[in-house]
Amino acid sequence: MAIAIVIGCCFFDVFIAEAQGFPYVIFYGDSNAGKSTIIHMLAAIFGIANMTELTSGTSTIVALRAQVEKMNNFPVFIEELDEKRIQNIEDLGKDVFSAVPRKKSSKDGKEIATEINTSFCIGTNHFFETLTFANFSRCIPINLRRRQFDLSNFEYHSKEALKKLSCFLPKILFYRDKILDFYREQYRIAQIHCDYARICNNVAIGMAVWSIINDILKKEVLNTENLVKDYLDYFEPYLDTEISYCDVFLSDVYNLFNKKELLYGREFLITKGKYLRINLNKYCTVYQSVYHKKLHPNEIKIKIANDERVISLKTTDIKPIGRAIKIDISDNETLLDILNRVSKTAEDEEADYEETP
Repeated sequence: MAIAIVIGCCFFDVFIAEAQGFPYVIFYGDSNAGKSTIIHMLAAIFGIANMTELTSGTSTIVALRAQVEKMNNFPVFIEELDEKRIQNIEDLGKDVFSAVPRKKSSKDGKEIATEINTSFCIGTNHFFETLTFANFSRCIPINLRRRQFDLSNFEYHSKEALKKLSCFLPKILFYRDKILDFYREQYRIAQIHCDYARICNNVAIGMAVWSIINDILKKEVLNTENLVKDYLDYFEPYLDTEISYCDVFLSDVYNLFNKKELLYGREFLITKGKYLRINLNKYCTVYQSVYHKKLHPNEIKIKIANDERVISLKTTDIKPIGRAIKIDISDNETLLDILNRVSKTAEDEEADYEETP
């Protein structure tokens, strides 16, 4: 879906005139999961084979907005968006989705409008934990995990090989006059499986591009109805609720562990291969030292109390981390990957760490 949306940027102006909006793409998740490889491949389709030409994560949001204004039907690629820019990308994403110009006043009092002429594709190691459903529905979020893809046989690692991918774009552009017919048909199919008009719009754009690819190759490389069903299964957690505070909390635990601030075996443990046992007093101390924001254990407890993953907020003593709450993280592959990065196995932990009511 994400690959198709990025390719579909070459019809950005056509979709903006007819469809309900045009989504941007986020590749987020673990380091070395393949985010950069996929982004480089997509950029090469548009003729960018030199990796240094991709927009750096150190760019300001003003610079990114200028890039979006400068390009016409040509996606802006941001290989790595750093943590400081995440909060600012939300407003840019809103403007890009509907191609709404951003107005600002100049020093001489005149009003200047920044036009939106394309969308963007970004990669980041940081989960967008503060984005609401309203904003997730304007993008295609793809969570990539280490070892999820085997890229050892990927043919287009070299600069010369990447250049070959741009030969495919003219074939796609040949369908400019037909793209909306493809889109309308795929939107009809998407409506069968989804009640959210904005989500139907997003997936129908991706489905339309895959319909074109199937037509170019004269065979069904990918069935578009299966594509929408698979994507909606993936997206379902975001359809009915905002991202819960528990998701934010668990994401912060992982980020602080990655920063080597929250120490495994001292502030938290993962037991039986599925339970997070964490000392909230120690966690809040670490959190405040890193982010310089006051946080109290009771504040966390109140916000996560109704989450079904929370097994117990009544603390029990687990040596050596102390009084700890218990959360089921059996579905959180990101946090469970911590077990692959520490010396002890979950079974060892259960045997070694004493739990006292």
